[in-house]
Amino acid sequence: GRMGHGPLLDRVLPGDENEAADDPPDAAPACLLLDYSDDVRLSAWTALGLIDNERSRAALAMPPTEDAQPHDVAAQAMAIGLLDSPSKAHLRWLIARLDDPNATLEVKRWCVWSLRQHDDPAMDRAFDAVLAKLPSTFLVSEVLLNADYAGRRGGSEWLVKVLRYHPDVHDWAGYRALSAAGERGAYGSTPRRLAMETRIAATLSLAQQPIPEEQQDQRELLGQLRRRIVAGNSAQAMDFNRGFDLISYAMHCDAEQADLDLLYDQLRGFALLPGDDPAVLEKLEEEDERPAPEDLRERQSENEVRGYAALAAGLLIRRATDGTALFKDRPIVGREKIDIERLKRRFGIRLMRAVADTREPVSYRAACALGLGLGGDTRYRDELVVELGRLRAGDEAVLGYGLLALAMLGDERAAVPAHRYLTRPGQVTGPGDRLGRHAALQAIALIGERGGNNTDAALKAAWGRDRWLGLSAAAATARAGRYDAVPAMLTAAKHESADWRRSAAVSLGIVFDLAYPSRLSPLIEGVNPTLSYAPQTQPATPNSEKDPAYTRWPTREIQARTDPLVSELLWP
Repeated sequence: GRMGHGPLLDRVLPGDENEAADDPPDAAPACLLLDYSDDVRLSAWTALGLIDNERSRAALAMPPTEDAQPHDVAAQAMAIGLLDSPSKAHLRWLIARLDDPNATLEVKRWCVWSLRQHDDPAMDRAFDAVLAKLPSTFLVSEVLLNADYAGRRGGSEWLVKVLRYHPDVHDWAGYRALSAAGERGAYGSTPRRLAMETRIAATLSLAQQPIPEEQQDQRELLGQLRRRIVAGNSAQAMDFNRGFDLISYAMHCDAEQADLDLLYDQLRGFALLPGDDPAVLEKLEEEDERPAPEDLRERQSENEVRGYAALAAGLLIRRATDGTALFKDRPIVGREKIDIERLKRRFGIRLMRAVADTREPVSYRAACALGLGLGGDTRYRDELVVELGRLRAGDEAVLGYGLLALAMLGDERAAVPAHRYLTRPGQVTGPGDRLGRHAALQAIALIGERGGNNTDAALKAAWGRDRWLGLSAAAATARAGRYDAVPAMLTAAKHESADWRRSAAVSLGIVFDLAYPSRLSPLIEGVNPTLSYAPQTQPATPNSEKDPAYTRWPTREIQARTDPLVSELLWP
């Protein structure tokens, strides 16, 4: 399907009924859309959207049969989203499912996802109706992820109301259902968790909105984000939320001293505790007086916010670096009044020191390396090379992301150590090593895309050492335009191991995908990560996965079909 192989449709779509009648009773259906396996049918629907010719488009416009499974209807909706340009008939199909009282929420969410892929102001009424009528925070989140729609409905000012939650959006059905939910909430999540998921979607859209023209709106936006960032709540779910808030803050702030101090504190792992925090109340009891502001700062070194802060710092540096897209499209207001050199020195030193600091978590150090790459300023290249030379065994993820950062900064010196890392003897030693090699392959792809001629050997050697990394090597091959590994992929397509045959088949599809970036990319990019958690129709039991009442949103399955590497790393 990725190759646009039209004859595949003879296997995907139903054929002559007389032919089917001649098959043995226990034979597998010749039509893949009728296959017994959910995975096969999902892949078949995906192929219809990717091939995108007259025959496949006609099939995707057909209404579901009366006995169609929700899994298949959701996959058909997803496939319409993969079309290059849907017809009015396809859009009517999606709207009809949204209006269907019998369609499941997962079907409706994929209909919203497909409408997002082909955003059209004429469809705003459909998004409005989802918010007003359908009682699901999952659907609210899917609508909010459409940054263009959010911009038309009021942009940052509208999204700030979402972050405040009640009572500003009491007219949304999803929030009404949330406010009426009991302590257990829905789908196995508490009301607090469901509200967090919606806020993450709003923050992702907020990061993409233009900076408000009115200063009052700008102050309100930053004030709301600041209050959320310094909440001091170290619960894992809240940390996840605060990480996205930091990204949005870095994309909107004016880099004033208060903004820089906030980001720097989060980068170091400090949070300003609010007055009702238990730690503050304990201090009040001990000291019998209001603690000084510096006494309210508490180190939270175990949370994930610091990694997000590293990425946010990189984005802020990028906004201040001439020659980058953000310098042009997202300028820092009044940047002529800001000491840009001091900003870059302050954050650059903090990020750089963390890269080789073995006292820090590996994940945080890798994020700091990536933050330097995001900054886009070549001043960091030489020192980053030195810091990477100090890494030890166990730092593979840091090494990979450090090499990727060098490539992002246009430094071809990343090619030789990346090749050495990708071809070193022995097996992949764990998730950190796999992540590091994945990042190193992205570095090779970037260098090759820019014309570097020392990347083909690395790509050829990297494919075939690990079936997950093979997919990453295939993606790098497509990006760099180097096809030396293809013969090995063809050989592996006949491997005795089914896993290796699958890896080879997916890799060949990646390499020869007709579109770059692939139309499958949105299935992973821009997705609210929390939406992949399994909803439950009843309390979990030890055998819940075998219980017919236990169902899962199709996000995880579709991600696994499109890019098993990313799926494996994000959802182990």
